[in-house]
Amino acid sequence: MVAEKLGAKHLVNYRKTPDWADEVLKATDGKGVDIVVDVVGAGSIEQTLKATRFGGAVVLVGLLSKDPNIKVNVMQDILYGSKTLEGHLGASNKDMADELAHFIEKHDLHPQIAQVFDFEDADKALEAATNLSAPGKVVVTV
Repeated sequence: MVAEKLGAKHLVNYRKTPDWADEVLKATDGKGVDIVVDVVGAGSIEQTLKATRFGGAVVLVGLLSKDPNIKVNVMQDILYGSKTLEGHLGASNKDMADELAHFIEKHDLHPQIAQVFDFEDADKALEAATNLSAPGKVVVTV
């Protein structure tokens, strides 16, 4: 598994364990994690908030799922749990994008690549990204 190779101590497969926050809470003795980076969005926000410790932070960076008619009061989870919710979509501005590019080059970072598609198959790339068919980035060559 990719996450295991990168050093993850606890792994939970959200497809096999839809209530994955319970597993996160077990792994953290009921406390939850400090920070959750949520790439899915509406489809995972309930589990994300549940897995985040009191005073923890949730960073929303993706919109891969549609609104599943969220069943819990998200506002209560955020307010009563004293949690911080931040949204980040895109690279913000040119200066920040340049700074990120410099950091990536300096530290020789390479993202996990799931699949590579030719430009002519961009529709298949979009489908792969939407279906979360493999861990990592979906790349379209131009």
